[in-house]
Amino acid sequence: MNYNCSYCQDTKQIKVPNDQEKFDSIIDREMDGGHPLPAAEAQEKAYRICGYHMIECPYCKNEKEIPEKK
Repeated sequence: MNYNCSYCQDTKQIKVPNDQEKFDSIIDREMDGGHPLPAAEAQEKAYRICGYHMIECPYCKNEKEIPEKK
């Protein structure tokens, strides 16, 4: 499926971990080691452990219309 915004998949919201340092540590640990997880699985596991909140997608191309020049 093609999305206009690959970060939020056109939902206009993205997850932000409640503890970025812990989140990054979990990602690193899960992707390195004897049986590394794929990136998407490591990320979801880190969100489950750290918790997250939703914010408006700052990358979304559809978020705001470009103002017309006067």
